[in-house]
Amino acid sequence: MNLFKSMSIYTIVLGVNSMIPLLLLPVLTSCLSEGEYGLLSIMQIFIVLIMPFVSINICSYLRSEYHRVEREEFSILTSSIVTIPLVSVVVVSLIFIFLQPVINNFLDISLLWVMFIPLVALSQIVPQMVMAIFQISESPIRYGRYLLSLTALNILSSIALVTVAELGWEGRLIAIMLSNVIFTIIGISLLIKAKLFILRIEKKYVYSALKMGLPLIIHVISGALFMMSDRLFISYFLGNSEVGIYAVAAQVAMIVFVIQQAFNQSWSPYVFKNLEIGTHEKKVKIVKMSYIAFAIFLILPVAAHLLSYPVFEFLIDAKFAQSITYVFWISLGFGFLGMYKVVTIYIFYEKKIHILALMTFLSLVVNFILNYFLIQVYGAVGVAYATAMTLALFFMFAFTVACKVHKMPWLFFRERLSL
Repeated sequence: MNLFKSMSIYTIVLGVNSMIPLLLLPVLTSCLSEGEYGLLSIMQIFIVLIMPFVSINICSYLRSEYHRVEREEFSILTSSIVTIPLVSVVVVSLIFIFLQPVINNFLDISLLWVMFIPLVALSQIVPQMVMAIFQISESPIRYGRYLLSLTALNILSSIALVTVAELGWEGRLIAIMLSNVIFTIIGISLLIKAKLFILRIEKKYVYSALKMGLPLIIHVISGALFMMSDRLFISYFLGNSEVGIYAVAAQVAMIVFVIQQAFNQSWSPYVFKNLEIGTHEKKVKIVKMSYIAFAIFLILPVAAHLLSYPVFEFLIDAKFAQSITYVFWISLGFGFLGMYKVVTIYIFYEKKIHILALMTFLSLVVNFILNYFLIQVYGAVGVAYATAMTLALFFMFAFTVACKVHKMPWLFFRERLSL
């Protein structure tokens, strides 16, 4: 499947998938207070942050091994590594019990709900594995069917539990876990039917997955913490009511994130394939498409800002009206993130993962420093400024590094001028 067709499918799928939660906003913003919505947002951040510790990044191992082992061996591999999260979730749960006083600085909830967070993370492992296999096997339609069905169940059960059962923010979390448990069962049945999952465990695959996944935790958690640090800073300095207002804006700006994510899912295999061919013509084509992507990612934040006016007018409760002031800056950060991913592909290609991990950690440090100072000067919008500024800086840094690790004809137009 060519780049344009694959990207089109992923863009439609991820776009629709992001629009469905957006349609949930009227329900949540009308049924929950600003503080409750903020608390829900912080709990979802904790789920994202512990995912690398629960999953040990087994999906990355799946992607790396899919084309390297025979199909029968891959089924043994899949069955073997799924045992890793079952053990790690116990360790994470014990750590959560120990750290409950620290967690309560952000989440004033009972121990029962603190323990619920690792379980929600665990429920997402198999669905992520299934979608990873669909992606690497170049099956975007099956990927889309599975993802959209999962999201639809998630949203419908959320509406039922939040509005009909009147369970509030707790109902939303229960719906997330319930839908993922159901699609875990569906996912396992799909893998069994495709003969990609059997009841057999090989220690060598467990060890190999741990060998690859454990070092990736620092990189993944740094990236996740970077993307979520804005809401953690707001929660600590300004309270969860402000987090709720900010989180609504982040949900609206998510359309830019979805587009850059869809682009990256199609861009990575396309660039890898054409760099292997290695001709000058192929490299020039990649560069031209990179410049087009840069332009689109800079235009998208403006489009998202303009689109936000009718969204807030018709879909979002008036008490969250202040959120609209954050949309452009959050979208701009997502735009720079897309540009960053366009160039870091060369660092991946050359397997300079240590450079990428260092860059991610440095971006986290810079972002923390900017967040600390700007939130005290500008309030909640200061963290949006900080995120956009950090990603702009690290796009430029990544571009410089990418140019050094893998030579590309970025100035190809000079060749024509010299003729």
